[in-house]
Amino acid sequence: MIQLLKTEDALKCLLFNAPTSPNMVTVRDVRTNGNHTGTPRTSLFKEALFSRKRHRCTFVWWDRFHLRALGTIRVRSGVRAWEIERLHLNEEGQRVTEELLERLSQYAGQRGAERIFLRVPQDSSLVEHARRAGFFPSHKEYLLHGEVGRTISGDAGKETPGCLRPRQAHEEFALFQLYCASTPVQVRAALGITLDQWRDARERAFGNATELAYLRDNKITGWLNFHPQRRATPVDLVVHPNDEEALSALVSHALSQRQLQTWLLPEYQDMTRRLLVHSGFEEVGCYYQLVKCLAVKVARPATARMEVYV
Repeated sequence: MIQLLKTEDALKCLLFNAPTSPNMVTVRDVRTNGNHTGTPRTSLFKEALFSRKRHRCTFVWWDRFHLRALGTIRVRSGVRAWEIERLHLNEEGQRVTEELLERLSQYAGQRGAERIFLRVPQDSSLVEHARRAGFFPSHKEYLLHGEVGRTISGDAGKETPGCLRPRQAHEEFALFQLYCASTPVQVRAALGITLDQWRDARERAFGNATELAYLRDNKITGWLNFHPQRRATPVDLVVHPNDEEALSALVSHALSQRQLQTWLLPEYQDMTRRLLVHSGFEEVGCYYQLVKCLAVKVARPATARMEVYV
Protein backbone atom coordinates (compact mmCIF):
# COMPACT_ATOMS: atom_id res chain seq x y z
CA MET A 1 0.00 0.00 0.00
CA ILE A 2 1.26 3.48 -0.87
CA GLN A 3 1.34 5.75 2.16
CA LEU A 4 2.85 8.99 3.43
CA LEU A 5 6.38 8.71 4.78
CA LYS A 6 6.50 8.37 8.55
CA THR A 7 9.39 8.44 11.00
CA GLU A 8 9.24 4.66 11.43
CA ASP A 9 9.53 4.28 7.64
CA ALA A 10 12.73 6.32 7.65
CA LEU A 11 14.09 4.18 10.48
CA LYS A 12 13.29 1.04 8.50
CA CYS A 13 15.22 2.50 5.58
CA LEU A 14 18.25 3.08 7.80
CA LEU A 15 18.10 -0.42 9.23
CA PHE A 16 16.89 -2.61 6.39
CA ASN A 17 16.46 -1.20 2.96
CA ALA A 18 16.46 1.94 0.83
CA PRO A 19 15.84 2.27 -2.91
CA THR A 20 18.87 1.21 -4.91
CA SER A 21 17.61 2.63 -8.20
CA PRO A 22 18.65 6.15 -9.28
CA ASN A 23 16.29 9.09 -9.17
CA MET A 24 14.23 9.00 -12.37
CA VAL A 25 13.43 12.73 -12.42
CA THR A 26 15.58 15.83 -12.75
CA VAL A 27 15.14 19.14 -10.95
CA ARG A 28 16.96 22.41 -11.43
CA ASP A 29 17.97 22.72 -7.77
CA VAL A 30 21.56 21.41 -7.60
CA ARG A 31 21.19 20.44 -3.96
CA THR A 32 18.71 17.77 -5.00
CA ASN A 33 19.89 17.10 -8.51
CA GLY A 34 23.53 16.74 -7.51
CA ASN A 35 22.71 13.53 -5.64
CA HIS A 36 19.99 12.27 -7.94
CA THR A 37 21.85 9.06 -8.78
CA GLY A 38 22.33 8.03 -5.15
CA THR A 39 20.03 6.39 -2.62
CA PRO A 40 18.06 8.59 -0.18
CA ARG A 41 18.78 6.55 2.95
CA THR A 42 19.94 9.42 5.21
CA SER A 43 17.91 12.19 3.60
CA LEU A 44 14.70 10.24 4.17
CA PHE A 45 15.32 10.17 7.91
CA LYS A 46 15.93 13.94 8.04
CA GLU A 47 12.91 14.61 5.85
CA ALA A 48 10.59 12.54 8.03
CA LEU A 49 11.69 14.42 11.12
CA PHE A 50 12.15 18.01 9.96
CA SER A 51 10.40 18.69 6.64
CA ARG A 52 7.37 20.97 6.54
CA LYS A 53 4.69 18.72 5.16
CA ARG A 54 2.71 21.68 3.82
CA HIS A 55 5.46 22.35 1.27
CA ARG A 56 6.96 18.89 0.64
CA CYS A 57 5.84 15.32 1.15
CA THR A 58 7.08 11.81 0.37
CA PHE A 59 4.99 8.72 -0.38
CA VAL A 60 6.46 5.22 -0.06
CA TRP A 61 5.44 1.68 -0.94
CA TRP A 62 6.68 -1.10 1.31
CA ASP A 63 6.70 -4.79 0.45
CA ARG A 64 7.30 -6.16 3.94
CA PHE A 65 10.79 -4.87 4.76
CA HIS A 66 11.59 -3.84 1.20
CA LEU A 67 10.98 -0.32 0.02
CA ARG A 68 9.97 -0.80 -3.62
CA ALA A 69 8.94 2.74 -4.58
CA LEU A 70 9.36 6.27 -3.29
CA GLY A 71 8.21 9.66 -4.58
CA THR A 72 8.63 13.21 -3.29
CA ILE A 73 6.75 16.33 -4.35
CA ARG A 74 7.39 19.92 -3.29
CA VAL A 75 6.23 23.47 -3.89
CA ARG A 76 8.13 25.43 -6.55
CA SER A 77 7.91 29.15 -5.82
CA GLY A 78 4.25 29.29 -4.76
CA VAL A 79 1.44 26.91 -3.82
CA ARG A 80 -0.16 27.02 -7.28
CA ALA A 81 2.81 25.13 -8.74
CA TRP A 82 4.42 21.93 -7.39
CA GLU A 83 7.11 19.68 -8.85
CA ILE A 84 8.07 16.06 -8.38
CA GLU A 85 11.65 16.16 -7.20
CA ARG A 86 12.37 12.50 -6.53
CA LEU A 87 11.12 9.17 -7.86
CA HIS A 88 12.91 5.94 -6.97
CA LEU A 89 11.42 2.75 -8.37
CA ASN A 90 12.90 -0.70 -7.92
CA GLU A 91 11.97 -3.28 -10.54
CA GLU A 92 8.99 -4.49 -8.50
CA GLY A 93 7.95 -0.89 -7.87
CA GLN A 94 7.46 -0.12 -11.57
CA ARG A 95 3.93 -1.51 -11.47
CA VAL A 96 2.76 1.19 -9.02
CA THR A 97 4.33 4.11 -10.91
CA GLU A 98 1.04 5.60 -12.09
CA GLU A 99 -0.65 5.12 -8.72
CA LEU A 100 2.30 6.81 -7.00
CA LEU A 101 2.16 9.78 -9.40
CA GLU A 102 -1.57 10.05 -8.78
CA ARG A 103 -1.14 10.04 -4.99
CA LEU A 104 1.48 12.79 -5.23
CA SER A 105 -0.86 14.80 -7.46
CA GLN A 106 -3.78 14.38 -5.07
CA TYR A 107 -1.68 15.59 -2.14
CA ALA A 108 -0.62 18.74 -3.99
CA GLY A 109 -4.12 19.35 -5.32
CA GLN A 110 -5.57 19.31 -1.82
CA ARG A 111 -3.13 22.12 -0.94
CA GLY A 112 -3.97 24.46 -3.78
CA ALA A 113 -1.87 23.16 -6.68
CA GLU A 114 -3.03 24.15 -10.16
CA ARG A 115 -0.06 22.64 -12.01
CA ILE A 116 2.39 19.84 -11.25
CA PHE A 117 5.71 19.70 -13.10
CA LEU A 118 7.85 16.68 -13.89
CA ARG A 119 11.19 16.77 -15.78
CA VAL A 120 12.51 13.46 -17.12
CA PRO A 121 15.09 12.40 -19.74
CA GLN A 122 13.44 12.11 -23.15
CA ASP A 123 14.30 8.40 -23.44
CA SER A 124 12.96 7.53 -19.97
CA SER A 125 10.31 4.84 -19.59
CA LEU A 126 8.67 7.20 -17.11
CA VAL A 127 7.33 9.38 -19.94
CA GLU A 128 4.65 6.86 -20.91
CA HIS A 129 3.69 6.18 -17.28
CA ALA A 130 3.39 9.93 -16.69
CA ARG A 131 1.14 10.34 -19.74
CA ARG A 132 -1.22 7.69 -18.40
CA ALA A 133 -1.22 9.49 -15.03
CA GLY A 134 -2.44 12.73 -16.64
CA PHE A 135 0.84 14.51 -17.49
CA PHE A 136 1.51 15.89 -20.96
CA PRO A 137 4.79 17.10 -22.50
CA SER A 138 5.01 20.89 -22.59
CA HIS A 139 8.37 21.18 -24.36
CA LYS A 140 11.88 19.75 -24.59
CA GLU A 141 14.92 21.13 -22.77
CA TYR A 142 18.59 20.71 -23.64
CA LEU A 143 21.40 20.53 -21.09
CA LEU A 144 24.75 21.98 -22.15
CA HIS A 145 28.11 22.01 -20.34
CA GLY A 146 31.11 24.14 -21.18
CA GLU A 147 34.17 25.87 -19.81
CA VAL A 148 34.03 29.63 -20.22
CA GLY A 149 36.16 32.71 -19.79
CA ARG A 150 35.83 34.38 -23.15
CA THR A 151 33.36 36.36 -25.28
CA ILE A 152 31.53 35.16 -28.36
CA SER A 153 33.75 35.20 -31.39
CA GLY A 154 33.51 38.55 -33.16
CA ASP A 155 31.73 40.32 -30.29
CA ALA A 156 34.75 41.38 -28.21
CA GLY A 157 34.74 45.12 -27.75
CA LYS A 158 31.55 45.55 -29.75
CA GLU A 159 29.25 48.28 -28.46
CA THR A 160 25.56 47.51 -28.06
CA PRO A 161 22.75 50.07 -28.25
CA GLY A 162 21.17 48.88 -25.00
CA CYS A 163 22.10 49.07 -21.34
CA LEU A 164 23.17 46.12 -19.19
CA ARG A 165 22.61 46.61 -15.46
CA PRO A 166 21.49 44.72 -12.30
CA ARG A 167 17.81 43.81 -12.26
CA GLN A 168 15.74 45.86 -9.80
CA ALA A 169 13.33 44.30 -7.31
CA HIS A 170 10.34 46.29 -8.62
CA GLU A 171 10.77 44.99 -12.18
CA GLU A 172 8.98 41.67 -11.74
CA PHE A 173 6.05 42.67 -13.95
CA ALA A 174 8.49 43.77 -16.67
CA LEU A 175 10.06 40.30 -16.52
CA PHE A 176 6.61 38.75 -16.83
CA GLN A 177 6.00 40.82 -19.97
CA LEU A 178 9.33 39.61 -21.34
CA TYR A 179 8.31 36.02 -20.56
CA CYS A 180 5.04 36.51 -22.47
CA ALA A 181 6.85 37.99 -25.48
CA SER A 182 9.55 35.30 -25.64
CA THR A 183 7.60 32.12 -24.82
CA PRO A 184 5.33 30.32 -27.33
CA VAL A 185 1.67 30.51 -26.42
CA GLN A 186 1.28 26.72 -26.10
CA VAL A 187 4.15 26.65 -23.59
CA ARG A 188 2.66 29.57 -21.63
CA ALA A 189 -0.61 27.69 -21.45
CA ALA A 190 1.25 24.87 -19.68
CA LEU A 191 3.61 26.92 -17.51
CA GLY A 192 1.26 29.75 -16.58
CA ILE A 193 -0.81 32.44 -18.25
CA THR A 194 -1.26 35.01 -15.49
CA LEU A 195 1.33 36.87 -13.44
CA ASP A 196 0.47 34.85 -10.32
CA GLN A 197 0.75 31.53 -12.15
CA TRP A 198 4.08 32.51 -13.70
CA ARG A 199 5.43 33.73 -10.34
CA ASP A 200 4.51 30.49 -8.57
CA ALA A 201 5.84 28.26 -11.38
CA ARG A 202 9.31 29.82 -11.51
CA GLU A 203 11.95 27.28 -10.53
CA ARG A 204 13.99 27.62 -7.38
CA ALA A 205 17.32 29.41 -7.46
CA PHE A 206 20.13 29.77 -4.95
CA GLY A 207 20.57 33.02 -3.08
CA ASN A 208 23.29 35.51 -4.03
CA ALA A 209 22.74 34.85 -7.72
CA THR A 210 23.65 37.57 -10.21
CA GLU A 211 20.64 38.97 -12.06
CA LEU A 212 21.17 41.31 -14.99
CA ALA A 213 18.64 43.14 -17.16
CA TYR A 214 19.24 44.42 -20.68
CA LEU A 215 17.30 47.62 -21.42
CA ARG A 216 16.47 49.17 -24.74
CA ASP A 217 14.38 52.36 -24.78
CA ASN A 218 13.74 51.88 -21.05
CA LYS A 219 12.18 48.45 -21.64
CA ILE A 220 13.66 45.15 -20.48
CA THR A 221 14.38 43.02 -23.55
CA GLY A 222 16.76 40.53 -21.90
CA TRP A 223 17.37 38.93 -18.51
CA LEU A 224 20.27 36.83 -17.24
CA ASN A 225 20.57 34.90 -13.97
CA PHE A 226 23.68 32.93 -12.99
CA HIS A 227 25.59 31.99 -9.85
CA PRO A 228 29.34 32.66 -10.16
CA GLN A 229 30.22 30.44 -7.16
CA ARG A 230 28.16 27.36 -8.09
CA ARG A 231 29.27 25.58 -11.24
CA ALA A 232 26.39 23.13 -11.43
CA THR A 233 23.65 25.76 -11.05
CA PRO A 234 22.11 26.26 -14.51
CA VAL A 235 22.26 29.68 -16.13
CA ASP A 236 18.86 31.27 -16.87
CA LEU A 237 18.39 33.48 -19.91
CA VAL A 238 15.28 35.12 -21.39
CA VAL A 239 15.54 37.41 -24.42
CA HIS A 240 12.95 39.15 -26.56
CA PRO A 241 12.89 37.38 -29.97
CA ASN A 242 13.33 40.71 -31.82
CA ASP A 243 16.46 41.82 -29.96
CA GLU A 244 19.55 39.98 -31.22
CA GLU A 245 21.83 42.58 -29.60
CA ALA A 246 20.42 41.73 -26.17
CA LEU A 247 21.06 38.03 -26.77
CA SER A 248 24.63 38.68 -27.88
CA ALA A 249 25.37 41.02 -24.97
CA LEU A 250 23.96 38.73 -22.29
CA VAL A 251 25.54 35.53 -23.60
CA SER A 252 28.89 37.30 -24.02
CA HIS A 253 28.72 38.55 -20.44
CA ALA A 254 27.89 35.08 -19.11
CA LEU A 255 30.73 33.48 -21.07
CA SER A 256 33.22 36.05 -19.81
CA GLN A 257 32.99 34.52 -16.31
CA ARG A 258 35.87 32.12 -15.71
CA GLN A 259 34.21 28.90 -14.63
CA LEU A 260 32.49 25.74 -15.82
CA GLN A 261 28.90 26.48 -16.70
CA THR A 262 25.68 24.52 -17.12
CA TRP A 263 22.81 25.79 -19.26
CA LEU A 264 19.34 24.21 -19.38
CA LEU A 265 17.60 25.69 -22.43
CA PRO A 266 14.06 25.13 -23.71
CA GLU A 267 13.84 24.04 -27.33
CA TYR A 268 12.41 27.37 -28.47
CA GLN A 269 15.67 29.13 -27.45
CA ASP A 270 17.39 27.64 -30.48
CA MET A 271 19.53 30.71 -31.24
CA THR A 272 21.03 30.66 -27.73
CA ARG A 273 21.78 26.95 -28.04
CA ARG A 274 23.55 27.46 -31.36
CA LEU A 275 25.63 30.30 -29.89
CA LEU A 276 26.75 28.09 -26.99
CA VAL A 277 27.60 25.13 -29.25
CA HIS A 278 29.58 27.49 -31.48
CA SER A 279 31.44 28.65 -28.35
CA GLY A 280 32.51 25.12 -27.45
CA PHE A 281 29.65 23.91 -25.27
CA GLU A 282 28.63 20.26 -25.44
CA GLU A 283 25.05 19.02 -25.38
CA VAL A 284 24.93 16.35 -22.68
CA GLY A 285 21.23 15.74 -22.12
CA CYS A 286 17.71 16.22 -23.41
CA TYR A 287 14.62 16.31 -21.20
CA TYR A 288 10.86 16.56 -21.37
CA GLN A 289 9.15 19.11 -19.16
CA LEU A 290 5.82 17.46 -18.39
CA VAL A 291 2.86 19.22 -16.79
CA LYS A 292 -0.34 18.06 -15.15
CA CYS A 293 -3.15 20.60 -14.77
CA LEU A 294 -5.54 20.15 -11.85
CA ALA A 295 -9.07 21.35 -11.29
CA VAL A 296 -9.10 24.01 -8.59
CA LYS A 297 -11.86 24.48 -6.03
CA VAL A 298 -13.69 27.80 -6.10
CA ALA A 299 -12.30 29.93 -3.26
CA ARG A 300 -15.63 31.63 -2.55
CA PRO A 301 -18.78 29.71 -3.53
CA ALA A 302 -21.49 32.01 -4.82
CA THR A 303 -24.73 31.98 -6.75
CA ALA A 304 -25.37 33.63 -10.08
CA ARG A 305 -28.62 34.61 -11.78
CA MET A 306 -29.52 32.93 -15.05
CA GLU A 307 -32.54 32.84 -17.31
CA VAL A 308 -34.41 29.56 -17.76
CA TYR A 309 -36.85 29.12 -20.58
CA VAL A 310 -39.63 26.61 -19.99
